[in-house]
Amino acid sequence: GGLGHLGVQFAAKMGATVVAISRTDAKAAEARGLGAHDFLASRDAESMSAAAGTFDVLLNTVSSTEDLDAYIGLLKPRGVMACVGLPEKTEKTRLFLHPLVLQERIISGSYLGPSADYAEMLDFACAHNIRPMVELYPVAQINDAIERVKQNQARYRCVLLMEELHWPAR
Repeated sequence: GGLGHLGVQFAAKMGATVVAISRTDAKAAEARGLGAHDFLASRDAESMSAAAGTFDVLLNTVSSTEDLDAYIGLLKPRGVMACVGLPEKTEKTRLFLHPLVLQERIISGSYLGPSADYAEMLDFACAHNIRPMVELYPVAQINDAIERVKQNQARYRCVLLMEELHWPAR
């Protein structure tokens, strides 16, 4: 999604073997086009079971309270799930700790970093042609953009075009 499609591009350009994960296979071709080597549909129990214990790192970009247990199960012992997406403050995530503790798996989080990290990231993005996928909307169509986001149909960010607003002269 919004962060995930960028994560796929960054990881691929950094030389990682990337497996994109989404609930269904609807984004599989798009993920491969962004650099993913493989794709995993998380609602496909057979595929999730086959992938269990095979991941060194998971970059969790979802903002929902999706079942984390299923994703923790994908990690190798001592594997790391880095969470950069957050659900709403009022929503709690549940997690069964046994697979985490017994396999010495790690959950980490990252929200914002120092400005030097942003500069390095943007330099890397420019050097490797990493670009966000956006849908452009004139301000008059703001309700359409909001509805696409609510319906999880935006690919992958909606951007409002402010050019039609008449800004006061300076």
